[in-house]
Amino acid sequence: MGNFLGELGTNSMKRYPDMFNNRKKKQQFLAEIERHQEILHSLCRAFFQGEQDREDARQEILYQLWKSYPQFRGEAKFSTWMYKVALNTLQKLGRKKQGKYETDFKEGKEIWDNRFDQPAWENTQLIAFILQSLSPEDKSLVILKWEGYSYKEIGEILGVSSNVIGTRLHRIKKHIQKHMAYV
Repeated sequence: MGNFLGELGTNSMKRYPDMFNNRKKKQQFLAEIERHQEILHSLCRAFFQGEQDREDARQEILYQLWKSYPQFRGEAKFSTWMYKVALNTLQKLGRKKQGKYETDFKEGKEIWDNRFDQPAWENTQLIAFILQSLSPEDKSLVILKWEGYSYKEIGEILGVSSNVIGTRLHRIKKHIQKHMAYV
């Protein structure tokens, strides 16, 4: 984390000189990032399988967070704002990388067959497999729901109504059930 600000480059320093010169804001930002860094790690793990892709995504999220920090007014919790910026960034990166979100559910047969060996929420292999089958937008929604956010909070983060959240979650469940039934 220590070299993060040095990696932002001179363009950001020119564009946001007040942020780089304001030591207090810089310290506040770094303290919040440090406090909530697990959010970044878990989101990157959910969106990307490869370690290099995860690290690239984490760096891009940090850059976008820093770039948009001057607009953070504190009306929402920092973690909520962080989710919003991070998920928007990951969705853009995910669209560029994946293009198509079809997963061969037959590849998950062994994972699926062993799903009852432990509670579903502890079966990280199954969760990762399911997440990889979803579009970036749907991954975002599922992750926020797993994190305990209400439909209303998810809607605020993703910029849609809570009714839309309920409908999309229902469709995601049906999608997963349909494909897993054939395995």
